[in-house]
Amino acid sequence: MSKLTHRVDKFSKFLPYVLGYRPDEFGIVPDAAGFVGIKELLQALHEEPEWRHIRAFHLSEVAAVSAGPAVETVEGRIRAVDRSKLPAAATMVTFPKLLYIAIRRRAYPVVLEKGMTASNRPNLVLAMDQAMAM
Repeated sequence: MSKLTHRVDKFSKFLPYVLGYRPDEFGIVPDAAGFVGIKELLQALHEEPEWRHIRAFHLSEVAAVSAGPAVETVEGRIRAVDRSKLPAAATMVTFPKLLYIAIRRRAYPVVLEKGMTASNRPNLVLAMDQAMAM
């Protein structure tokens, strides 16, 4: 097996994990149908050193090359075909006193001035401790 084939195979197994098992581990919040934006997914993947090289065409390649496609793409959004292992959305009754979010240094002055907004995303991903936010 060539090195390239091995990488594609490894990525084709990793992608369903991110989208269908633990999107929360990567700071991704799927919509009700299980879709996330491809740009949002790429941002999350680029946080991982092993997957910084991944681009949108790699996602299409995995969907096309896999024998039984594990992911599907529709209009700039992507989801896992098998979403049975997705954690159920939980609603907290009591919130901790502090919640954390990772902010880039360049964005910090803007956040201080204008506050937090979800911009083009419907959700802000907050963490209960600093390590998880980072």
